[in-house]
Amino acid sequence: MGLPTDPEVLNHPSYKERGYKLGSNVALDQLGAHATYASVPWKEVWPLPDSVTTRVAAAATLQTLTAVTFAEEAYKIKKGDTILIHTVAGGLGLLLAQLARSIGAKVIGTTSTEEKAKLAKEHGADWVILYKQEDTVKRVLEITNGEGVDAVFDGVGKDT
Repeated sequence: MGLPTDPEVLNHPSYKERGYKLGSNVALDQLGAHATYASVPWKEVWPLPDSVTTRVAAAATLQTLTAVTFAEEAYKIKKGDTILIHTVAGGLGLLLAQLARSIGAKVIGTTSTEEKAKLAKEHGADWVILYKQEDTVKRVLEITNGEGVDAVFDGVGKDT
């Protein structure tokens, strides 16, 4: 982070509330964000905890943008919807599960292991189907009383 020297900035309530520290790492999500260096106003960046690398922050902001785009543009998730998230325990899947739950949707996820299922439930999945052991279509129909889901999100791509 650059070194703001203007007392007006250093004493600004938002600057203090956000926990900025001179010389600390920050994250941003805008055009040019993945450059080695960027010059942006301090109000457009988020301070990072020491435990979060800039590389992890860059990936997280990109995955978050993808999750929001899925939930707003691919299919606008609404309160009361039931959605299916394939590979719910991955980075994008966990973000989608949290976002869908915050909107008021019910979340069915698929994943490969019990450990990943536990993680998905901790992040908002109501039900998790272990796709290597269970018939996904059959379980979805059981969970939804034969109605199916309002939308399916798949962050893996063409392989699925």
